[in-house]
Amino acid sequence: MSGTTTSAESVAAAIQAVADAVGATATDPGDGIRLLLQLAAAAPPANASALGLATAARCRRAALIAACGQSAQWQPTSADDAQAMIALMTTALDAEITTAGDAGDDATYGALIALRAAVINDLSVRGASLAPLTSVTLPGITNTLSLAARLYQDATREGELERRIDPPHPLFVGGTVVVLAR
Repeated sequence: MSGTTTSAESVAAAIQAVADAVGATATDPGDGIRLLLQLAAAAPPANASALGLATAARCRRAALIAACGQSAQWQPTSADDAQAMIALMTTALDAEITTAGDAGDDATYGALIALRAAVINDLSVRGASLAPLTSVTLPGITNTLSLAARLYQDATREGELERRIDPPHPLFVGGTVVVLAR
């Protein structure tokens, strides 16, 4: 019987190692999270055996655990970004929590509940000190350098605006843009 346990443990460790490797291949933690959540959302075939369903559950859970690890490395740029990531992560975790609960897998259910709480706490704490997003309607066309000076009294934040509002050209920004409130 100990050979079976060792075999099951080594398979579980290998599955987790694959999920961790998928996350590690991403160029940044946000991409890793998206890759891993896609992996976690994969469903087994309808005619899967009991072993196939158990393996699929293990793979989903490994991907979720790796995604949670990536979320700890991910850096939100606004309070809104942190809240959006909380929503994304809890939606994925809630689905697996329900699956574990429905299957009567109390240990996994409890572990996933604890992991969910840890993710929410981590992202809430890190997002709390960040500025929220706000919409600004510009009266005409301007450039990101002038906009940074006007909004933040800091022209060095021009690059931040270019990344945030993604204008077609940094010299021609107009209309309504979403920027950091401070």
